[in-house]
Amino acid sequence: HNQLLMDVMEKVALRHDFRVLFHEKPFAGINGSGKHNNWALATDTGKNLLSPGKTPKKNIQFLTFFITTIKAVHEHADLLRASIASASND
Repeated sequence: HNQLLMDVMEKVALRHDFRVLFHEKPFAGINGSGKHNNWALATDTGKNLLSPGKTPKKNIQFLTFFITTIKAVHEHADLLRASIASASND
């Protein structure tokens, strides 16, 4: 629904010679749509598991956790959406 609504808003705005910005922070110091979610995955010692390595060998850990995270988000999208989004996000 969100994508459809953004498409409709953009078409209506253009029809009236306006523009719609969907950026989280379109201007410095001014809140935008708030359409983002920040989170991290780290070890108990604070090592960021989603930080790319500087060498191919060290990058394997990043790729492993990145791909696994994307797969988990895809497989559990309904549960994630129900637990982190409110009706106002639709």
